[in-house]
Amino acid sequence: MNLSIKKYSPLALIVVGLILFKIPHLFLPHYWDEAWSYATAVQLMYEKGVTLLPGFIDVDATRGHPLFFYAAAASWMKIFGASLLSKHAFALLISTLLLIAIYEVCYKLYNIRVAVLSTLLFASQIFFFVQSSMLLPEVMVALFFFTSIYFFVSEKYIALALSLSLLYLTKESGLVLGIVLGITFFVSLLIKNILRREKIKMFFALLIPGLIIVSFYIIQKVKYGWFFFPDHIGLINTSLKDLVSKFQGALGMVFLEEKRKWLWIMIGAMAIFYSFRKKEYKWLLFVLGNGQKNRFVMMAVVFSIAYLLFCSVNFYTVRYLMPVLIISLILFSVGLDYLFKNLSLKLYYPFAIVVLALSVQSYVKNNATGDVSLGSYDALKVQQGVIQFLDAQDAQKNQIGTGSFLQKINMQNAACGFISSQNEFQHVRWDIDGLTDYAVFDNLEPDTRIEAIKSDTNFILVYEIHEENVWGMVYKKK
Repeated sequence: MNLSIKKYSPLALIVVGLILFKIPHLFLPHYWDEAWSYATAVQLMYEKGVTLLPGFIDVDATRGHPLFFYAAAASWMKIFGASLLSKHAFALLISTLLLIAIYEVCYKLYNIRVAVLSTLLFASQIFFFVQSSMLLPEVMVALFFFTSIYFFVSEKYIALALSLSLLYLTKESGLVLGIVLGITFFVSLLIKNILRREKIKMFFALLIPGLIIVSFYIIQKVKYGWFFFPDHIGLINTSLKDLVSKFQGALGMVFLEEKRKWLWIMIGAMAIFYSFRKKEYKWLLFVLGNGQKNRFVMMAVVFSIAYLLFCSVNFYTVRYLMPVLIISLILFSVGLDYLFKNLSLKLYYPFAIVVLALSVQSYVKNNATGDVSLGSYDALKVQQGVIQFLDAQDAQKNQIGTGSFLQKINMQNAACGFISSQNEFQHVRWDIDGLTDYAVFDNLEPDTRIEAIKSDTNFILVYEIHEENVWGMVYKKK
């Protein structure tokens, strides 16, 4: 009992801390892709019935993605309701499971120091902190990527079949790991010291998820005439120049942004110091370790490279990089632990505190408005303020002109969380002309027409809201 308390107390503190910090965000409307795509599709599935089969809800809402994320969220809503609190709590639950998985795997493969630092370091990243309560599938995808790699290297094949199946059924990108594991399996056929029984188990653990997802895509082909959403296929770019540029950008995001560059500079300096002090220049081989440790690191690194290449060929947004971010921070924690264990553990703890302080310091002036940045909360306040003003004006039947795609969706779709279904705005248009009663602008989606409206004596500024570097304005026709 005492051992369990000692083992899991740090994890409990990390999880409770995350939940406490996230409570204010559980009541916010949905933002960007979360609003116009995922929350909308989840709401449709909640209303029409939970299913994993394509063809029952609007494919333009699901964008042709496999349906497990939508089905899981809709099932949760069937039990706990369709409120914003319920939907964000579902997302936070998945995020909590991811932290538990990181902690448990690192504890089993390494030690409690690696488990605590890896989990705390990842939980403190703005990248994850913002995403952790958003109704988006990326945290779930990262969870199944991570657990699938672990179950594969630990030879837990039933768990692997389940985790890999859920990964495939959550996002198409899961197939990248399937390809990596498939190649690894064929290589294993050439290794004589692997038992035939183990090879058979591995084969079926990889085959079953493959059959499940192939069945999904065949049904999708029958229903719609295509396997993968055509708009997504159209975004594939095979230009070598663009691939290199996007690959470099992805590496920069994972290893340099949010003060992470200082983590790698520090551990690089420590490695050099260790090499001279111990006269040992092959320390990385010792960091990898033997057995499961070695296989986990090698599989994680190979997957990361393959996944970054996949992202570089396809359209990707920053939040897609979460699986690689997790792996990079675990490798950092493993390397740091090894170096200090062989130098002085007394220095490990103050150094770890400095590392965590860097993560916390990255929160200062993080005002970008993407869905992995703190500025997204300012953007939400502005969007919400504008809509609440128009709602107070009973403008639901007025002609509203805006160049903001986000605000147009927010005002017309109750699933986005800004309005009730009874208060949807009926006439929101792109045009701003003689029919317009209200013109809405913000700097999230800049609209050059605002200069003409400012000088137009037929319009008057009736509402303005500023949150840090985000603003919104409403003009009314006199």
